[in-house]
Amino acid sequence: MALLPSSSSSSSSSSKGGKYDVFLSFRGEDTRKRFTDHLYTALKQKGISTFKDDEKLKQGTSIAPELLKAIEESRFAVIILSRDYASSKWCLIELTKIIECMEKTGLVVLPVFHYVDPSDVRNHRGTFAEAFDRHEESFKDNMGNVETWKAALTKVANLSGWDLKDKYESEVIQEIIGRICTELDHKFSGVYEALVGMDSRVEEMLGSYLGEGLGDVRFVGICGMGGMGKTTLAREIYKRISRKFEASSFIANVREKTKNQGLVFLQKQLLSKILMEREINIWDVYEGIDVIRCRLRNKKVFIVLDDVDEEKQFEALAGKHDWFGAGSRIIVTSRDHHLLIRWGVNDIYIAKELSYNDALKLFSLKAFHKPHPEENYVDLSKDFVNYAQGLPLALKVLGSSLFAKRTNEWKSALDKLKEEPDRDILDILQISFNGLTDSQKGLFLDIACFFKGEKKDCISDILESFGYYPDYNIGVLKDKSLITIGNYGILWMHDLLQDMGQKIVRRKSKEPGEHSRLWIYEDVIHVLKNNTGTEAIEGIMLGDPIQKMEHLHAEAFSKMKNLRFLKIGNEKFPQDFINGTMQLPKSLNYLSGKLRIMEWHGYPFKSMPTRFEPNKLVELRMRCSRIKHLWKGIMNLDELRLIDLSDSQNLIEMPNLSRATKLKQLILQRCIRLSKIHASIGNLKCLIRLDLNGCKCLESLPENLGNMEGLEELYLSEIAITELPSSIVLLGNLKVLSLRGCKGLSSTSSSSNKLISFPLMKKRRVDSTGMLERSLSNLWSLTKLNLSYCNLQAIPDGLGCLSSLTELDLRGNNFVCLPESTARLSNMKVLFLNGCTHLRFLPKLPFDVRLIYAEGCTSLKILPLRPEEGPRPFLFLLNCGKFFSNEDNGDVLLKSPRHHTQFKEDEDIYRIIIPRREIPKWFRHQSVGTSVNLQVPSLDKLWSLTELNLSYCNLQAIPDGLGCLSSLTDLDLRGNYFVYLPESTTQLSNMKTLLLCGCTHLRSLPELPLNIEAIDADGCTSLEILPLKPKDGPCLILCLLNCVKLINDEDYGDMLLTKLRHHIQFKEDEPNYDIMIPGREISKWFSHQSVGTSVSLQVPSDKLKGVVVCALFVLRQHHPLHELPSDNGYIFTHGLRWYLKANGYESPSIPSFQFSEQFGKIESYHLYLHYYPYKSFSQKLKENWSQVDANGLGQIEIGFETDGPGLEVTKCGARWVYEQDIEDLNQTMRGCSSGSSCSITPYEDDLEGSAKGTKTE
Repeated sequence: MALLPSSSSSSSSSSKGGKYDVFLSFRGEDTRKRFTDHLYTALKQKGISTFKDDEKLKQGTSIAPELLKAIEESRFAVIILSRDYASSKWCLIELTKIIECMEKTGLVVLPVFHYVDPSDVRNHRGTFAEAFDRHEESFKDNMGNVETWKAALTKVANLSGWDLKDKYESEVIQEIIGRICTELDHKFSGVYEALVGMDSRVEEMLGSYLGEGLGDVRFVGICGMGGMGKTTLAREIYKRISRKFEASSFIANVREKTKNQGLVFLQKQLLSKILMEREINIWDVYEGIDVIRCRLRNKKVFIVLDDVDEEKQFEALAGKHDWFGAGSRIIVTSRDHHLLIRWGVNDIYIAKELSYNDALKLFSLKAFHKPHPEENYVDLSKDFVNYAQGLPLALKVLGSSLFAKRTNEWKSALDKLKEEPDRDILDILQISFNGLTDSQKGLFLDIACFFKGEKKDCISDILESFGYYPDYNIGVLKDKSLITIGNYGILWMHDLLQDMGQKIVRRKSKEPGEHSRLWIYEDVIHVLKNNTGTEAIEGIMLGDPIQKMEHLHAEAFSKMKNLRFLKIGNEKFPQDFINGTMQLPKSLNYLSGKLRIMEWHGYPFKSMPTRFEPNKLVELRMRCSRIKHLWKGIMNLDELRLIDLSDSQNLIEMPNLSRATKLKQLILQRCIRLSKIHASIGNLKCLIRLDLNGCKCLESLPENLGNMEGLEELYLSEIAITELPSSIVLLGNLKVLSLRGCKGLSSTSSSSNKLISFPLMKKRRVDSTGMLERSLSNLWSLTKLNLSYCNLQAIPDGLGCLSSLTELDLRGNNFVCLPESTARLSNMKVLFLNGCTHLRFLPKLPFDVRLIYAEGCTSLKILPLRPEEGPRPFLFLLNCGKFFSNEDNGDVLLKSPRHHTQFKEDEDIYRIIIPRREIPKWFRHQSVGTSVNLQVPSLDKLWSLTELNLSYCNLQAIPDGLGCLSSLTDLDLRGNYFVYLPESTTQLSNMKTLLLCGCTHLRSLPELPLNIEAIDADGCTSLEILPLKPKDGPCLILCLLNCVKLINDEDYGDMLLTKLRHHIQFKEDEPNYDIMIPGREISKWFSHQSVGTSVSLQVPSDKLKGVVVCALFVLRQHHPLHELPSDNGYIFTHGLRWYLKANGYESPSIPSFQFSEQFGKIESYHLYLHYYPYKSFSQKLKENWSQVDANGLGQIEIGFETDGPGLEVTKCGARWVYEQDIEDLNQTMRGCSSGSSCSITPYEDDLEGSAKGTKTE
């Protein structure tokens, strides 16, 4: 017979190349058909790969090599020590091999005392003594074997195990399986590289989504784009926790199997795995539903349905919660977010891209078969990782394809990717695309080719005009993980999805003219030069400037009958579009009548094509065009929403727009030859914005302007009109009115018609006040009014009727005063009066006016501001000399800051700019020059003060009275110039934090309070003395970046290490202890050291108190200070993190130190030390370690990760801290003088010495 390993599709592989999870060692005659068989069956049902020997392997004179090899390839060995176990030499040979593997390779040994006394086994009494008597007789010539067997039996009897005498066999079997399953949860990880970055995701799923231990039935979704690792995540969760359920099943590739084999096949697969039955008789889907519901409703099951894309799959396999027993969990992976929501999935986890470091590691594992790139491939590796943008599928495919290739091949492959993305990647990504409707596919391709990065709201009308129903279909694309919607409604997609969409467009033909969309410069120029366009072309986008001579064909667009989108040029730089010589025909002959978007900045022709019917046009954007007129006659413009012809300096007139009934925006800025606006504009009821700023030749506006009842913004700055249409008073929805620079409105004619037509002007000789008031009252929605530089002689009293006004701009006018009604503008916040040289006085202003700009009001004498009238945090009165000729005015203003600080102390800023030659005496501290020195006020009586911030005050000394602040906990003295702190600092008994960053003159510190927890002296480059003693308090955080002079003190390194040991001695359960110091060598006290970013250790499972880690790092890339981002006064650009990895399980990285070069360039090497107590280790790590036997050591990796450019860890070290270490410290510290520093020689003892005597119980 062959070997008899249990079969399980879900768990057929072992870590480190092992073949079996469990090896069973037993005496066949004693237990084969009873306990051993029951245990073997239970292991099989849990999917645990188990080796059970065949008796034929124990015949003859020597044991079969297959059996010994099976022991070597197993993770666990379960030894069933029965009455006659020792009578079999084969069992004893097995046992000897098992003990050998336990000691050498970490095989976990689990003994079961099968109705025998463990002491009889250990001391070789009873049947065991009789068995060895017979062996001694048989092997009298080779007694060495017998002694080896005896020693092995003694060792196994000393291990903790199960005694069947006092327990039910079924109970023991469940305990054995529970122990093995718990251990395997972290080891059953399949291929190592598939798990890069996975542990934190699994932990998040287990902790926040699955609700382990709760009795409800829970459906959990994993959603994301193709290739994002959804299946990998689900499979890892399945491997870790499936054995905690009565039964489990992982149904992979549901979408594909539904298509190829049908739902009945999937129902049979599900039931067969859960019920452990090979033959499941189901004939149709509905029968399968009944069977699943009836057979599983009382079972606690764990099911994974991978890659679900239709509701019918849910209906057939996991229809409702009540199909399954209490505590069941069903995980569903899908690319369709909305599908999961529709089916009532409780929680949905969104799969995310890998971090950059994890992406580089995964790529390297595939490309180099190690976790980091080879030296000559670092930059190329980063290029590929950047291309993949954290997509695990792409990283695996690309990395595998580059394995063992030369650098020139890598470069060629990278160039090829830019032209032709990898087909294996695109095929996976395209699955979601294939399931879309035609309109959804078109929408996706348009976003991929034209609209990625655009705001959804800005292009909604465009997409609607294409027939895409964007309000619905954008949601569909988002739900299917094909696009995302970012901040401010930005449409976005992964670069590889964009590549896929563009590839779909381009693969139809090699001829660009046969593509549906053109966006590549060379393709567009080729089509327009050679007239190779066809009816296939739907959209063209050419954003890059034309740099060389090109010849545009007059009939270039004639064959493009289906063109709906045309975008040429750049809206931000329209005048720079043609930088080279371009040969143009006199005109274009044709544009498609299906065109929805016409955006051609720098349009080079005088008019639109004669064969162009814009009846479907939605937007017309042609900035800086050479057009003189758009078209003649009345065009059907039913769909037109926007016209923008800004800076079209040849434009003479606008056509009749009476058919543009949906037009919302008409923008004609700086069309300097435009002299007339067609009267049809008055019929545009939907128009919201009319912008005629800078149309210098425009002398009149249509009289029916007031008919535009929807108009909200009217911009008429710097045009040549001399009067406004009287109908303007009818614009009840107008919010913004700008008449800046309309100097023609200031005519001095005595005729009242002009003045009446402009209701915001008033001359005393015009007796029409009542009419003006009525006119103003209709502009109740106006929020911004710009009348700057209009040469206005007076402002009407009706101004006060504009109740919604928030901003009023009257700069550069000639009025003498503002009307008293200004006080009624209760919502006004900003008032501009700059350059109003005739203005003599202001009335009482609204209470909430916050900004007043009155620069250059040279005649201003009266500004009725009183301190109690409101905040006025911004007041600019430069060149208002007459106002300050009255000294009382200045005094009033200078009282305002005091009122502000009294009643508005939480306001961020208070600023006044006024003409003055002397600083008022109110400022007690004054100085010639650009800085002033302040003496710190007396602190003697501030007994309740807990926080004191004196940072950046140019302090030359710190007052000795500081020691009186008995309640002080936080003291911030950053950026000052004192040389030392006063001795009284030691009296601050409650102080926890001391910040001294950037105190470059500081040379020494006094003795500090015992309970201080954090000292940050980053950049204290003169610091020479740091009098910390072992008996001092905890000082959990100590940062001495760039304190390079401390290196000259030979004792300082020993002192800091002693502080660390003191912390371990008395505060070993504190969660953190951090030291950052200059240095180039890691102390020998760290028993494990390694060059690079990680170090490997072995750890016994008992008496562990914590771990101390150390990293030697250097910063090889520096940034100017002004480029550094700031966070509440601190600047962080770099950081160190570290992690623990045990037997395939990686803990989430532990953030350690953040820093930057804010206080000086970091050019020297530094050391970082961190203590982490055992109690803070995750439960997963503790479970893992608690099951490692005393004689079997588990492999542990400690590694460092860096954040920020140029930060490099060159060497690292670690040391486990055991109870014995602390006892040794207690003895050593008792020998230290209580009044002096204590230097302790670094420990040289090894791991075995520290861990001696430990044993798993």
